[in-house]
Amino acid sequence: MLKCKCCGTERPAHDFRTDKRSKTGYALTCKACETQRKKNALAKGREAISTDVRQRSLESFTPVELMKELRRRGYDGELTVTERKTVRLRDL
Repeated sequence: MLKCKCCGTERPAHDFRTDKRSKTGYALTCKACETQRKKNALAKGREAISTDVRQRSLESFTPVELMKELRRRGYDGELTVTERKTVRLRDL
């Protein structure tokens, strides 16, 4: 029986992943706590990405970023991109 550092419950050794670096040969946190930690981190990362994308207007995306964003949203089709550049005569 090992005690989870995160939740504090005593669990059998098979509820912990193996870790060669630790004295016991098992991780300090149980698989359940590790899974929950990973889910929370993933949700936090997705929230940060979606918040960042919502704040940007479509004009601010580069063509590659726009294609990646549309693919992430489930768009499956052809996308034709025409690039428009503005050149100031005084800059030449």
